Amino acid sequence: MTQLSASWTAQVRALARLLAVAAVALAWALPAGAQEGDGSKAREVPPASQPKEVQPAAGSEAPSDEDVPQDAELKPADGSGEEEEEGEVDGIIDEAFGPGDAAADAGGDEEIDLDEEIDLDEEEAAIDIDEESGEIDLGSADVEGEAFVATEAAPAAVAAMISSEEIAQSGVDSVGDLLAQEAGFSITDSFSGAEVSFQGLPSKFTTILIDGQRVPGRIAERIDSGQLPLSNIDHIEILRGPQAAAYGADSAGVIINIITRKAGRASAAAQADSGTGSGSKLQSLVERQGDCTEVGTEISGSLSLEGGSLDYNREQLSLQDSGRSSGWYLSAERKSRASYDFNLSFPDTDGDGYTSYDFFGKFDRAIGKDAFGLQLDWYTEDALGLSYSPPNQIRNNETFTRRFSGNINYTWDLGRGRSLSASQSYGSYYHNLDRYYIDFPDETLVTTGFRDQLLDSKLSWLQYGRDYILRAGIERSYDKLESDRISGAAPGVKGSAEAELLGGYASYEWFADERWALSLAARYDHHDFFGGQFTPKFSAEYKLGAHSTLLLGAGQGYRAPSLRERYYEFASPFGYSVIGNSELQPETSTDYSLGARWSYKLRSLDLTAFRHEIDNLIVFSQVQETPQVFQTANVGRALSSGLQLSAQQRWWVRGARECNKAQWFQAGIDGVWIAQSEDSELGTRLPSSPELDLSLRLAYEWPGARLSSLLRRSGSRFLDRENLTEAPAFSTLDLSYSQDLGDGQWRISALNVLDEKDGRYGPEPGREIRVGYTLDF
Repeated sequence: MTQLSASWTAQVRALARLLAVAAVALAWALPAGAQEGDGSKAREVPPASQPKEVQPAAGSEAPSDEDVPQDAELKPADGSGEEEEEGEVDGIIDEAFGPGDAAADAGGDEEIDLDEEIDLDEEEAAIDIDEESGEIDLGSADVEGEAFVATEAAPAAVAAMISSEEIAQSGVDSVGDLLAQEAGFSITDSFSGAEVSFQGLPSKFTTILIDGQRVPGRIAERIDSGQLPLSNIDHIEILRGPQAAAYGADSAGVIINIITRKAGRASAAAQADSGTGSGSKLQSLVERQGDCTEVGTEISGSLSLEGGSLDYNREQLSLQDSGRSSGWYLSAERKSRASYDFNLSFPDTDGDGYTSYDFFGKFDRAIGKDAFGLQLDWYTEDALGLSYSPPNQIRNNETFTRRFSGNINYTWDLGRGRSLSASQSYGSYYHNLDRYYIDFPDETLVTTGFRDQLLDSKLSWLQYGRDYILRAGIERSYDKLESDRISGAAPGVKGSAEAELLGGYASYEWFADERWALSLAARYDHHDFFGGQFTPKFSAEYKLGAHSTLLLGAGQGYRAPSLRERYYEFASPFGYSVIGNSELQPETSTDYSLGARWSYKLRSLDLTAFRHEIDNLIVFSQVQETPQVFQTANVGRALSSGLQLSAQQRWWVRGARECNKAQWFQAGIDGVWIAQSEDSELGTRLPSSPELDLSLRLAYEWPGARLSSLLRRSGSRFLDRENLTEAPAFSTLDLSYSQDLGDGQWRISALNVLDEKDGRYGPEPGREIRVGYTLDF
């Protein structure tokens, strides 16, 4: 009873602190809003008869380029003056792109020529162009049809967005390799795969989702991001703030939400910037207009062929079709690479060769004003290689992986800006690792194998009005782990463990006026082992002027111990053992952020201060010396704080600024300084937490071609809690050139030009040259 009372007391105090921060922010913002906001109209969000693109709230995505900007009614992109079919809108007009052919209807018959210079004085201008999102406010014109109104996402919720254009130009082929190019992320290769750390936090606090759904297959509490291909991805959101409350109890750190391609969507279309984050690249401000990209009702697709050094090969085929009421997308991809050696002085091959296949399918259908969706994904990988394991042992690794996931969802349009969504997802992941220790004392086989199953059910509600968005939902999450390494299982016999979590959340976004917006969210989870947990979140956005904004965020997170941390155990042939701990307590986190954003025309500057506090950190701790025994345990607190900077500039060189007919030069710099990163129990720095991480991006594009470079410098970092092993600082340089050719595009990429490689620390696998061609048909 005393423990329960103390827990509630702590929660009340935490909530009181968050409300106090909110009160101070509001007290500061309101006077300014009253002084400068007089006469300004409230942000209007006209109700739509059919929220066509709304997905379940737990997996909701940022409004796409097919959504309707607020208070705007767009004419057909071909300028014919004919009205669109109900529910068809060609896209948001992007100020950064400056199209000259698009026409906007302001309630009359007169078209607006955006090639002419427009006075953007806030007091006198008849047209208000949002410099960040490119949306045009044309007054109080009604929006008709079935398209979902493109309202702003939760303030400060999206820390960054990686657009489809950036993905296509990156030259890499996996989520892990793509995130390695982003400032603030640290990728470490280990036995669990490509681990992703963000802003100095341990990698287990990075939650990876696909369309808002959990991804099966955690090894040591990390998803192997190297096994997630890019071929089916439309864009990637890096989420923080109140909107993250919809994504589950495990969202204690950062959320990487992978949004897959929509059924029937043209692959050439680029996702527009959501306008809510501090790390979005300028490339995402550029959106190809509907008059440049044809989306027909006939079957279309693409074929990609790519090859390179280190015997790298990739083949990918996609097909898609879209009609008036339904659409589908199918994709098949194969990748392979031979084994390679980091250091010829060691008698081993450090990089495993592999062959992988990924099959993906998606189907969407409108049923009246309702929407139905189905999605399936199957991935398989076989890997083989040699590696070195002390004391002086060579081992032959054979890894066998299978992952399947499926989701079915249905959205009911209830009218007047309301919708109800239900979804059911299932995921299964099988992993088997055979290690043959060649000379210990003779060929000895050690096998690691498990099967992970996830079953998630969600019901969510969405309601929006003229100045607010309300989301609420309930969900059930079920986990099951099967392995011969479950504590209590007989040798050679698979044991199992399972857990269930019930949760509910609500978030409210209020757009008070043109200057400031407020978001509040709360989530309550009940775990069948650990009871209930309440986690509130808050954020606010205040516009200082036409081009500058302040952002404030605070919130709590919660992560229950996993089944592996509680029940997984094994004995190593080298004389040590690892055991779980059924008495573990959940990890909790508190996050704070304060940011400023400035954006004008084709340049932007973002600066964010962050602080993460994690209590009851779960680690492996040595509990016995002879023989060595390691056990999971809660230890003290972890802290991470610092600054993140992003600056972007884009210059128009010459040519017509629509449909990629112009020449552009752009430059950007991203940096993260992790000033504090501490394991309070040992007084050491957290692993995989470099003090400074910088990226410099340069690109030049002209009709049909693009040349880009990415130079990144990452500081030294420790690989263990005790700070005994330090990985040195490194620099990488990636170059890419692409050129339209016939009905497709060819690209040559030079990755890691500086040839940084080290089998112990990464990055890997050294310099690579890749050449590929994508044919659209």
